[in-house]
Amino acid sequence: MNEVLEKVRFSKDLSAKISIEIESGGGEGFSERDARLFKAIKRFGSIFMASKHVREDYGLSWKRIDALEKTFQCKLVERALGGVGGGGARLTVEAEILLQKYLLAVKKLKSIEGSKLLEADLKIYGSHCPALEALVEQAEERFKNFYIEYISVGSMVGLKLVVGKYADLSGIHLYDEKTGKYNIFLFEDSCIGEKIAIIRGYKREQGIVTRGGNPKNICSIEDLLRKDIVFVNRN
Repeated sequence: MNEVLEKVRFSKDLSAKISIEIESGGGEGFSERDARLFKAIKRFGSIFMASKHVREDYGLSWKRIDALEKTFQCKLVERALGGVGGGGARLTVEAEILLQKYLLAVKKLKSIEGSKLLEADLKIYGSHCPALEALVEQAEERFKNFYIEYISVGSMVGLKLVVGKYADLSGIHLYDEKTGKYNIFLFEDSCIGEKIAIIRGYKREQGIVTRGGNPKNICSIEDLLRKDIVFVNRN
């Protein structure tokens, strides 16, 4: 069990970081870099001083502003060329709106950024189950704000994670050689049986796959013992 828990604890140190860009019909997006530059222009009233403050090349700052103005199709920075009284710059109303929209998006996303963004509403760990996988896909399409984490780790590992309350659901097919049945024998173990509920799923058909046309005429399990047969198990 400890080995299983170590595998799961791997996720405890994970976190998500989101980068944001404000776009308008393609082209250059308004990013964190642009927000820093625009805030500095607003503070210093100068593209030169703003560039120096954010450690950006002055010429590149001009080019960046021009590119953004082409993307958003409006004037973003009003500029006065240097002269006897010196030059200056100020943000237009459109630039103020763009900057505030960006800062608003950052504030909203920060509330879910980090480990919370990686938390699922339903955790499914267990054997790879095609039917369950199909149900998960349907559920995600139907319930847009319900997030499912589905990871194939094998029946036994999945069972241990459900018992340890690290997973909510597990697809299992554990065979009991004594009874010839699947899963039911788990209730005989008091450490497991009292902590789980088994929901019957479906029967699966198992068989042997041969080459097209079955050239070696394999018709039974006994045929696998022949010396001219090479058999590869699914695992």
